[in-house]
Amino acid sequence: MASKLQEYRRMSEKAQRQLTGSLERWQSFLATASRLYKYPYHEQVMIHAQRPDATACAEFDVWNNTMRRYVRRGSKGIALIDTSGDRERLRYVFDVSDTGTRPNSRSLNLWELREEHIPAVSSMLEKNYGIPAGESFAVQLEAVGSQLAREYWEDNRRDILGILEDSFLEEYDEFNVGVAFRNAAEVSISYSLMLRCGLEPENYFEHEDFMGVFDFNTPETAGALGTVVSGINQQVLREIGATIRNYERELIAERSITDELRMQALPIESFITVSAEEALPNALGLLLRLAVADGRLTDEELLSIQPVLDGRAWRPDLAVQVGDVFSFNASLWRCLQAHTTQSDWLPDCTPALWRKVEVIHEDEVRVWQTGVDYIVGDEVAYPDATGDVYVCQQAHTSLSGWEPPAVPALWTQKEQ
Repeated sequence: MASKLQEYRRMSEKAQRQLTGSLERWQSFLATASRLYKYPYHEQVMIHAQRPDATACAEFDVWNNTMRRYVRRGSKGIALIDTSGDRERLRYVFDVSDTGTRPNSRSLNLWELREEHIPAVSSMLEKNYGIPAGESFAVQLEAVGSQLAREYWEDNRRDILGILEDSFLEEYDEFNVGVAFRNAAEVSISYSLMLRCGLEPENYFEHEDFMGVFDFNTPETAGALGTVVSGINQQVLREIGATIRNYERELIAERSITDELRMQALPIESFITVSAEEALPNALGLLLRLAVADGRLTDEELLSIQPVLDGRAWRPDLAVQVGDVFSFNASLWRCLQAHTTQSDWLPDCTPALWRKVEVIHEDEVRVWQTGVDYIVGDEVAYPDATGDVYVCQQAHTSLSGWEPPAVPALWTQKEQ
């Protein structure tokens, strides 16, 4: 009887053979890959074969411990073939649609390109790739994809020419193989970029534009095409996501505190039952408690008004309730359990009582900190976002003196 690993190997091989067999199947794969652009090609193939509609995937422990969401009972994991170790093994991920939220769940921030973002993103693309905006943003994306596909071919042509056996490309000379590869890569990359950016690529491409894809009819040639599409998608989409986040942060910084409070304020009927004696001394705290406790204020919204909340400093002997937000060590913390604060129950040392207000972006580097519950596989940078990246080897709560370089039993440095 075949092992599960062998079964999923066969699934992967079959999926790769079929990907370029029809336009519908190839475009379906490109749609999945554009949403899950952080995954390498061989894992995108497996996700598409099992859950083509997946939008954001992570392992069980990441959903449960890092994002503090629960995986619904009966959910079937998506099997991936992990080749990072000495031998292959299976690992499983779950889509966000398989999870549910808890009161202390972290926000999952998947970027979305809006019309107001386009000037900033277009400027970034011109700066990074030397391609001006031109007549439209879609045309600029297409030009970026074309340029990067040409560069990839020049850097990898020898490897690609060595895997053509049994494919429709086998009878082509080097020049025509290059033309076929560049054309198939350019249209596939452009289609993916447009799709992830919320454009409608079907308005820019016709069936004939994808005809060259069908020549990549072996797992090896399909893999070469899929690898270039996946790699360039990841590069460009990470840059677009970072630009959008920077734009949003700058926009928030430009707003006046008065405008922010007005945007976050609750309607009068939400607090008419609060007595004047209770509301007047700390109206802001009461409003926050109500809004945070029932989920009407997200972490991202709280961070946008952090300057206002810095005056609500944590200190011992405070009677705090679920939803209360206080400032401690230059960060905001939200209360998870009602209690009276004590000097030895600092927010960054008591994860059962407090959770740090933060937004984990899909591309953001996490910097190592004390008082954080880390699980196996978590990646952090140390000592800052530009430092070396370390991978967690044992689940633990970080403490001063347990910095990643100092405890190899807990952390190993990731090869760059």
